[in-house]
Amino acid sequence: MKLTIILCGLAAAAAFPLAPAAAPIKNHGVSDDIVIPDTYIVKYKAHVDAIKIKDHEDDFDDRARKANKKGIFDRFNVLGLQGYIAEIPRSELSNLTESDLVKPIEYVEKDTIVKSTAVSAVIPDIPDLTKRAMTRQRHAPWGLARISHRSRDSTEYYYSDTAGEGIRVYVLDTGVRLSHSDLGGRAVWGANFVASSTDGDEDGHGTHVAGILGGTTYGVAKKATLVSVKVLDRTGTGSMSGLLQGLNWAVADAKNRGLARKAVINMSLSGSYMQSVNDGIQAATDAGLTVVVAAGNKDQDVMHWSPASAPSAITVGAIDQNDQRAEFSNWGAGIDIFAPGVAISSAYNTSDSAVVAMSGTSMASPHVAGLAAYFIANEGLSGGAVASRILDVATKGVGDSKGGSDRIAPVNPPLKTSNLPSPLVAAAPTLTPSLPTNLATQPPPPLPDVLLSSTLLLVRVHLVGREGMEVGAAQLGPPAGPPAAVDGYCTVKRGWARSGERSVIWRLAVGM
Repeated sequence: MKLTIILCGLAAAAAFPLAPAAAPIKNHGVSDDIVIPDTYIVKYKAHVDAIKIKDHEDDFDDRARKANKKGIFDRFNVLGLQGYIAEIPRSELSNLTESDLVKPIEYVEKDTIVKSTAVSAVIPDIPDLTKRAMTRQRHAPWGLARISHRSRDSTEYYYSDTAGEGIRVYVLDTGVRLSHSDLGGRAVWGANFVASSTDGDEDGHGTHVAGILGGTTYGVAKKATLVSVKVLDRTGTGSMSGLLQGLNWAVADAKNRGLARKAVINMSLSGSYMQSVNDGIQAATDAGLTVVVAAGNKDQDVMHWSPASAPSAITVGAIDQNDQRAEFSNWGAGIDIFAPGVAISSAYNTSDSAVVAMSGTSMASPHVAGLAAYFIANEGLSGGAVASRILDVATKGVGDSKGGSDRIAPVNPPLKTSNLPSPLVAAAPTLTPSLPTNLATQPPPPLPDVLLSSTLLLVRVHLVGREGMEVGAAQLGPPAGPPAAVDGYCTVKRGWARSGERSVIWRLAVGM
């Protein structure tokens, strides 16, 4: 890395040496409203002598404690990316950046706020399916169907039996509800880097992300191990220093288990540009891990944000059901790929069966992280080869990508429809009936039947009028005999559904 060396000044007499080079504060211009007061991330230069580090830290801690600050409260070492996180008063900052003991330091950064990248959440009415392994998932959430087919009209998700088996996916987020039924017992506890916070998911964002990564119903890599690394609090807010600690822990855990090349890190969060976080991601990918990050929801150039601007990460923007860039998604040359990120249904933290629909690049990122786990397990890929593979098989055609990638998270080669028997890939019929205003007096129009799996336990639907006003509710199933004939649920916003002699109009809050 090239550094700008600033001479602090010349001594008055030639007999005195030059003053030491100042350690630059990389993000000195960051807005004060996102700065965590008196907290700094300090990165050492490469190959610094351990004695020099000890001398520096002893002096630094002494100064900080005399000013009633904590001093150094954590250290990180991600494959040579070494440094510490500390609390010091601003009055002592010059001693940190300009003293004789600054020589080991490459740069200093103000610690800043990082936040989850979901923009909305809606409690949906959802179908409850039996949880069983299969290579074809009918009536899949639209995001799963989209990454499994070139066309937008599919309602099925195809995947290999490996499905991420043997891969550890580290979910750096608000925590995960480990007991959630859709996570299938594959979610495990990792670590907590949020002060004064319980180990569980108090927000719901992390559980939702984990469900997209590897949920039995809502997930991409349905056999992956999901590791909860808590770096955000109950409001979806954390610090860049906490994120760096979580990253450091995840890399160390993967290496200690001998799984660095069978590990994926997902970060569905965003904050201001931070060199230390980007450097940490580079160190993680150098170690063989695959790092996938959300682009962020500011509708801005992604290069102003971290971890989205990290060159070695796979940065994911969000698209809607029409393959258009979501209006909130960041954009630019730093985007590697787009994935579904609008009205995505997944697990939630309020109970072991709770499900919500959320929107945001937070939802797009785990689609791609799940694909990374899938490819690592299925094809033995690792490191940069994973990203290359995902991009190679991606579909082109994102609308309004604003100069960045126009690629949509891919059709997996083993899942291409051309490789499957034609009866398995027949699309459900497109239904465009006019919606009657009065349900009581107008019967439903005739519809072709779509065979629904006998695993259907319950479908909850809303009765709506022409303008979408809710006028009642009904439930369909389970079928008493052969599978019920029902217009494919989770595939349309509105349409007729038919079960035996009962007919209703339904509107789904999921899969839209």
